Amino acid sequence: MGSALEAAALYPVDGGRACAAAFLLESQRPLREVAKLLEGRGCTLVLFRPELVVSPLHLVAAVDYALAARRLGRGVARSLHVEAFLFAAATSEISRALELFNPDMDGGVAAAVLVASGEGECLEALRALGELGAQVRPLPRSEAAARVLARELEVGESEVEATYAADFVAAVEKCVLSRMTLEFLSR
Repeated sequence: MGSALEAAALYPVDGGRACAAAFLLESQRPLREVAKLLEGRGCTLVLFRPELVVSPLHLVAAVDYALAARRLGRGVARSLHVEAFLFAAATSEISRALELFNPDMDGGVAAAVLVASGEGECLEALRALGELGAQVRPLPRSEAAARVLARELEVGESEVEATYAADFVAAVEKCVLSRMTLEFLSR
């Protein structure tokens, strides 16, 4: 199961209070079932539609902001999942965030962020995914997703140029991260 562990980089989130891993999840079981089984192991699997995920950083930052917002009493959604969708879409409109990022929970493919209390728990949950027959693959940086998300969020050419990023994906990533920060600060 080394491949699953190699496929997902670990990130400290919520000021180091938790650990997260971002990856592409493929399962023969419905996503709903996989998420439920992991919850029983003391961790949370936040799942996103992969078509709009720009990079692992995009999702990890969204979950990080969602965790912090909930801890500080600044969350606006009832669940961590929807709170993360709000930050991933850099919006305060729940219906819009759901439209953009809510995955097909009866399907078997999603971009995922696994959140656990620590690095050991996160690694154990990744192993558990393998035991459940799920495939964990690296979550790529995606130019196609960056183009779609830029259009959906109305990221203009001047905003992209102002980032001085090396490429379009990095530019959209910077724009979305900046918008996430503004969304967090406006609460």
